[in-house]
Amino acid sequence: MSRPFFSPSSRQDLAEILESTARDKPGAAARFVQKLEDACWTLAKTPAMAPLREELASSLRAWPIPLS
Repeated sequence: MSRPFFSPSSRQDLAEILESTARDKPGAAARFVQKLEDACWTLAKTPAMAPLREELASSLRAWPIPLS
């Protein structure tokens, strides 16, 4: 089973998103970060579900995460 790789930089980004958003809405911040992590796990299992964005970078796939 494939697993997502969270680099130290990405872990820091998630922590900063959580920290800055949690000031106003702690529950929403935690749910959003969880959605991001869940999406990473889903994409690790089935990466082809995300469309290629070769115009941005070679082999890059992008998948939007809705805020709501």
